[in-house]
Amino acid sequence: MSLPPGYLDRLRDNISLTDVTSRWVRWDMRKSNPEKGDYWAPCPFHEETTASFHVDDRKGFYYCFGCHAKGDVVSFLKEKRGISFMQAVRQLAFICGMDDELASNDDESHSAEPLNLLQLKDLIVENFDQENFLEIGVLSGWTNQIRNHSRLLRSLSWRDPDYPGNVLDLITRMDDAGDGSIEKLRTYIEEKFSIEAQAATDAVAFSAAKRSLGYNFVRSRNDVIGVMMPFGGRFGQVYDAIKRSCETTPLPAKRADEVWNNSVLINDILELINHSAVVICDLTGRNENVFYELGIAHAWGKPVIPITQNSEDVPFDLRHHRYLTYLNNSEGLGVLENQLSSRLQGLVGEKP
Repeated sequence: MSLPPGYLDRLRDNISLTDVTSRWVRWDMRKSNPEKGDYWAPCPFHEETTASFHVDDRKGFYYCFGCHAKGDVVSFLKEKRGISFMQAVRQLAFICGMDDELASNDDESHSAEPLNLLQLKDLIVENFDQENFLEIGVLSGWTNQIRNHSRLLRSLSWRDPDYPGNVLDLITRMDDAGDGSIEKLRTYIEEKFSIEAQAATDAVAFSAAKRSLGYNFVRSRNDVIGVMMPFGGRFGQVYDAIKRSCETTPLPAKRADEVWNNSVLINDILELINHSAVVICDLTGRNENVFYELGIAHAWGKPVIPITQNSEDVPFDLRHHRYLTYLNNSEGLGVLENQLSSRLQGLVGEKP
């Protein structure tokens, strides 16, 4: 993909190289001069005890006088994480809140992948009746081939086991013909069964997540507000405040321990995230499970509202995104309740 004009320069201007490199180095403050943006540390790219790795934070470049590694914030992240240039750009864009601009550029330069033959076959088997086949015949000029197929309409009527194979036989013939009939079939399905077609596309996008997480994707209902937070008594009043905030909207709050649809807890959590219109994540204490759930929610395109009792618990990756801080006392929870209510109503509306 191509980046918007001037995007890399603005990305570098919006993120500090020392903020990123600090994850991998310990600065030698005897040699560094933070006021001038001048930092030194043992090199993160090779083993050493002396501080030969230099960062000029004002110019946004680094150089190691030992191994001669050099570059900017993009190349540093690329090399340290072993990722591609574009993956590094996307991660940095997320950190400094420029990912929306990148996503909109993606939308302009790439159209959605068309439904493939197997997706078409599954949608036809699931949704078509005889009238749909006759309509396709008229639109594509394949009326005779459909009517004269030895098994297609008969196996449809009786829902015989060979019906899916007969559907696949028909659409592969249409694809091989090269007469535009398969494109007309694809357009017909996308218009006639738009929701089902979108679900098929979503399922393909989700396939890698299904394999790695063990979750069987279904189309999101977006009918709850998911709450990801540590379990324990000291968070009980916090969750009560969150629930009261959600009661000002049409959607209820739900926490993972209130769901028991699967034998494995992680599948309940994934199901809750999938069906959430909004996900609230309490980052207090840097709970690893909450960070994992927040990452999934972001990856699945869910609006996320981070909250915390201590701003230091918010990693630098997320500090450019809006988050709410609160005190865990009566007054502080009252303020949190009001702030959350306002934010949630802006996302999902007020309760009728």
